[in-house]
Amino acid sequence: MERTLLFSCILWIAISYANSQDNGPQIDFQRILEAGGSQAIDKIQVDSSSTDTFQVMCRVNNVNQLFKITTLKVQYKTSANAQDFTDLALLQNVDGINVDTYRTPVLASGAGSGWTVEGSFDTTSSNGRDSTLGVSRPVSSITCSNAVEYRCNLSYTMPGPDYNSATGMKSKELDVQVLPTTITRNVYNMSSLSGSLQVSLFDTIEPFYVGQTVKMECLANIGSYNGTAQIRWLKSNIVPGSPLAPYFSPDAVLGDPQSTVNCVYQQMDSVTYNMTAQDAGRTAENRLHFQCYVYIPSMNWESPEDDRGNFKFIVYSDADSQPNTGPATAGTSNIGAIIGGVIGGLVAIIIICALIWILLYGRDRLNMCSGGDEYTTKEEQGLVIRMKNRTIVKTVIMLRSLPPGNLEEALKTGHENRGLDEPHESSRHHHRYDNANDGYERNGRKNHAMDRDDDDDYHSRDGSPSFGHSNHMGIDPVHGSIGTGTMKIICVNYGI
Repeated sequence: MERTLLFSCILWIAISYANSQDNGPQIDFQRILEAGGSQAIDKIQVDSSSTDTFQVMCRVNNVNQLFKITTLKVQYKTSANAQDFTDLALLQNVDGINVDTYRTPVLASGAGSGWTVEGSFDTTSSNGRDSTLGVSRPVSSITCSNAVEYRCNLSYTMPGPDYNSATGMKSKELDVQVLPTTITRNVYNMSSLSGSLQVSLFDTIEPFYVGQTVKMECLANIGSYNGTAQIRWLKSNIVPGSPLAPYFSPDAVLGDPQSTVNCVYQQMDSVTYNMTAQDAGRTAENRLHFQCYVYIPSMNWESPEDDRGNFKFIVYSDADSQPNTGPATAGTSNIGAIIGGVIGGLVAIIIICALIWILLYGRDRLNMCSGGDEYTTKEEQGLVIRMKNRTIVKTVIMLRSLPPGNLEEALKTGHENRGLDEPHESSRHHHRYDNANDGYERNGRKNHAMDRDDDDDYHSRDGSPSFGHSNHMGIDPVHGSIGTGTMKIICVNYGI
């Protein structure tokens, strides 16, 4: 009898407690899937690429003694340490004149950005028991600042005859876990003269050479998994078409997680690699390729392919394999430019020295015609013409030699050399030489060694020879051939 009474008491207490728990508004966290349907959740994993929606929803259909809804509110704490709640959304069933809020869910003024109001007022039942009110936002927009306490706050009227006012509240805390997102890459040439030179990043990184050491860094956003996230590395196989294989570096350096904002952390991991001759033999379809990504063992989660850090290198066997035609990206790519600069400088020095030599010494070698007022003949060395006029130009002309017997006669001291002058009025005879007897004939013409039909082209008005055309020099106009004598040098000093 006593046992039966004790059991009845316990059962009554349990039922009363259950009824008291259900006698009030309910609050639920939902993940609305883009593909359709929803999931009830207590914590949310934030994925920056997700298209799902997070929703906070309040319901009042379990409230006992509900005669009429007065107001229904969704509230939250602005921070984990806040003492009071702030309104997110509200619905009122009192002021029918205010048509904007009467039986209409609206966002509260303190809701902030990113939230959208949800819910509806139940007009099918007399007490609006099936009314709902909620807020939602994209999962991708949730941050650790949203990991706070949310509450449903209901004010209502109980049935008569007293129609007493009552309130009901229910709160729930959201656990936010932010998944890893971006990865920032850095590359350093550890074989540069400075010891460590940061390299510009492109789809392919070049040039690197066999024997050089490269350092790769991945600065990964590991989300809120600062205690379990791992940074892993992959490397391309030497066999084309093979998948990337796990890569472990004995000198890898893993930094400590660093907090960024609220519950989001980032972590650095770096590895080094020495370029090999095998890497230089890779084809364009199978470049030396490294990849870093974040792995969370508890979820068996990996970074999506688009969020991973990729390093693709072009490796050359030596510095002569590929000239560096672009910006320096690997530290030692300036070798070609340095060599080119040195060679260019040497060529410039040689040219300058040659010009100086010509100016200093070449003038003396060509200055065979300065001074004197008589003609000097040295047939074994050439014919030298000297004029007394001030020299402004020196010209050296290679001529076929005249027969030695008559050469002296043709160039006598004290009168004009008609072998190199225009015809005089007093003499219209032709000057010719005869190959048969090597004699020189005064026939009133110029020296045929410099003759052609157009006489004026070779002589100036002042009596000095003009050498504007030289393609007929040394041609025998009578016999039509070039003579067999030695070539003579005639130096003419033009004076003013």
